[in-house]
This record gives sequence, structure tokens and C-alpha cells, in this order.
Amino acid sequence: MLNRLQNTNFYCFICIVVLNFACLAGFAQKASFTASKTKGCSPLTNVKFSDNSTGNIISRTWDLGQGGSPIVGNDTVVYATYTTPGLYTIKLTVFDGSKKDSVTKVNHIRVYENPKPSFSSDVKGGCKPLTVNFTNTTSPSDTVPASVLWDFGNGNFSTSPTTTSYTYSTLGAYDITLTVTDYFGCKGTTALQKYITVSNPPAADFSSQLPSVSCDTPLTVNFVNSSTGSGALTYQWSFGNGNTSQATNPTQSYTSAGAFNVSLTATDQSGCSHTVTKSGFVSIGKPKASFSFPKDTFCFGDTVSFINTSSAINYVWNLNGVISKDINPIYVFPSQGIKFVALIAYGPLGACADTIKDTLYVDKITANFVANDTYGCEKPHNVKFTDLSTSIGGIVNWNWDFGDPDSGSGNSSGNKNPSHTYADSGSYSVSLNVVGKSGCSASKTVSNYIKVFELEPEITLDKKMGCIPLTVNFSDITQPSDSVTSWFWNFGDP
Repeated sequence: MLNRLQNTNFYCFICIVVLNFACLAGFAQKASFTASKTKGCSPLTNVKFSDNSTGNIISRTWDLGQGGSPIVGNDTVVYATYTTPGLYTIKLTVFDGSKKDSVTKVNHIRVYENPKPSFSSDVKGGCKPLTVNFTNTTSPSDTVPASVLWDFGNGNFSTSPTTTSYTYSTLGAYDITLTVTDYFGCKGTTALQKYITVSNPPAADFSSQLPSVSCDTPLTVNFVNSSTGSGALTYQWSFGNGNTSQATNPTQSYTSAGAFNVSLTATDQSGCSHTVTKSGFVSIGKPKASFSFPKDTFCFGDTVSFINTSSAINYVWNLNGVISKDINPIYVFPSQGIKFVALIAYGPLGACADTIKDTLYVDKITANFVANDTYGCEKPHNVKFTDLSTSIGGIVNWNWDFGDPDSGSGNSSGNKNPSHTYADSGSYSVSLNVVGKSGCSASKTVSNYIKVFELEPEITLDKKMGCIPLTVNFSDITQPSDSVTSWFWNFGDP
């Protein structure tokens, strides 16, 4: 019995000791905290740290990972702002007057680096319309870009991620802004003021102090630059003889004959330029007139093309009294005969001249003919044709068509004044083609010119019998009616 009590007390004592230990452990301090946000873009502002520790805490020490002295006090809530990208370890130490406890959360706060946009362009200024090619040169931060926004400074935008092009059509200076947003939502913006300048091109122009022409070498030309534009201009001359200059008003000596094209390029500070070229501005040497045409004889109505092979600056043609200043005139002479052509070739400003003359012939052929008897009342009917064609140079070839194909080879003739016999009745069209010594030709056709008919008189009457006196109306219906020229009637009533 005693042994049982003793054992019982022992077990109770152990139970009490264990229970008291459990109670003491339940009331010991335990450090704990939470953060309102643990990651974000720089600056990560107003991060709220809240103490969730247990126990009878009388002081707290916060180390927010920013360096420097920790926050010592009894604040259950503290705030922090993180401006530098990186990882931050947070530590909280609590004290109940006799013991301390702490909790450390390594890399608990993460601050992402914002993108730092950068860009370049192939040009920064020029004449309108100005096309600019932009390139995104932004380096990746914590992550690759998720979106890109280009602002071209005039209300127009682009979302092209790497390269983009834009054409400016209005004068002005434009701010360019590039905004890059990464996949964490972090955003960076770079704006360059008046990065692109669009201007009007300068107007290049020039002259010379004295005439830039001469019949002989050498010739010294003093050029006068009259270019205009905004700001300071630079110049590039090309004198057409292989020499160049960047002077404003250069002087150039020409030692060989020829026509020289002079050009001037004026460029402003934005790189906008304009070039003017004056062909033959400098001309040295005596002109040489020469020309050609395809042949010596032309037919009336032909177009004559003159080919100018002169070495000169200006030209004046005399086309049988008609003046032309075309380089290679084309002309139709309005009449036949011999035509006189002259070309005057002038040097620069008419300082020197050379003249060449030539003649050509215009032949006009007229085809014409007559027949001795265009009507025949009996078959066969023989007709003699007479050629009346005209040509100053004379006719050398005749080709007749008598309009009578049934006559076989006799339907045509190469004689000047042929004859033809028509064997059948009918109307016949006659054609003549003639060729002159010049090779010019002409034709004439007379439709239904020859008519061959055998008359067979035929009449009609309105009545054949009746009471006396009887009046009868007679009508001639002989064919062909147009071949009848006279009538003799016998009514059988002697």
C-alpha cells in the first residue's frame, strides 16, 4: 500500500514538473514580423514592417538592411523606402527584459532596377522630308523589356522594340522620348531635347563677275556666290575641268577649249544641302557648224529631219526663209522645187559664229489622164488614154489599170499613152500610178469612167385600145437611160 502511494506521488510530481515547464515555454517571447510588400521597382516606397512577435516585449531592434544604425525602440510598426536596386536582408530582435529573440529573413526585400533607355539615330538633322532611323540601344536591367514606346515629339508614336523609322515633313526641332517597361512593370524614360532638327534646304546659286565665255584660252573666271540659307553655310564647287574648291567666291583659270558645267553645293549646319548645276556656264572655243539630212530629194509632203552635228552653244536655222532655233528641227516644205538651208552656229553669248549652207529638192508629182471616148454604144469599144501627169523632174514609170479584169493581162499597161479595148458592156473604173525620177509617186482613179452599152429601145404605154379619139401616153424605158441623148418616135398613125 505504501509502495503504491509513493509511486503515485512520484508520478504526480513528474506530471506537475512537466506541466509547469510547458506553461513557462508557452509564455516565452518569439520574434516574428511581416512586410507589406517584398518586391518592386525602384524606388520601392513605404514598405511597412509589422512586428508579430509573441511574449511580453519591452523593446525591439529593427535592422532594415540599408546599412547604418538599426532602429532601437519599442515600435511595432516601421516604414522604409528602398531607392537602390538590390536584395535586402531584414532582422528583428525583441527583448522581454531578461531574454532576447531575433528573426532574420535573408534577401527578404528585392528592388528591381528600372530600365535605363538609350537610343541612337542615323541622322540628327536635314532637309524636309527627313527620314530618321532610330535604334534602341537600351541595356537589359533585371529582365528583358516587355514594351517600348517611342515619342517622336510631334504627337506620333511607335512601339517597335528595336528599330523604327519616322519621316518628318514639317520644319522644327523635335524632342525624342523613349520609354521602356520590363516584365516586372518597371519603367524608365529618356528624353533628349531638340534631338532632331528639320530645316529648309539652302538655295545654292552663283554667277560670275565677267562673262564666262571666250573664243580663245586662257580664261579666268571670278565666281560670285549668291547662295542663301539659315545659319552658316559651307560650299563645295566643281568647275567642270576636274578642279574643285570650298571657297565662298573662288577664282578658276581654264586653259583648254570646251563647254564646262559648273556646280555649287551649299550645306547648312544641320547637314541639309542644295546643289545647282549650270550647263556650259564656262565656254571656250570657236563654234563649228555642220549638219546633215537623210537624202537630197524629198517628195512633196515629206517630213525632213535635220541632224545638227555642230560644236556650238546656240543655233539659228534658215529653212528656205523659215527661221528655227531648234537644235534638230523637223520641217515640211510647203512647195516643190530647190530649197536652201543654212545653219548659223554661235559660241557663248554670240561671241563667235560659223555658218554652213546646203540645198535639197522637193518633187511634187500630180497624176492625171483623159480618154478620147468614155461612152461606147457598140461592142467591142476601143479607148485611147492620154497621160496628163506632171513632175518637174519628169515621169519615168506608168502603171495603168483599166478596170477590166476579164481582159486578163491586157487589163494593165506600162505605156505612157496606152489603148484598151472593152469587149463587154459595163462601167469601168480606170486608175493610173506614176513615178518620177525622184522616186516620188502619185495616183489617180476615176470611178465608172468608161461606159460601154448596146442600146435596145424599149417603151411602155398607159393603154392599148379605146374609143376615138384615143390619147395614149408613151414612156421610154431604154437602158442605160443616161446614155440616151435623143429620141425619134413613130406612132404608126400616118
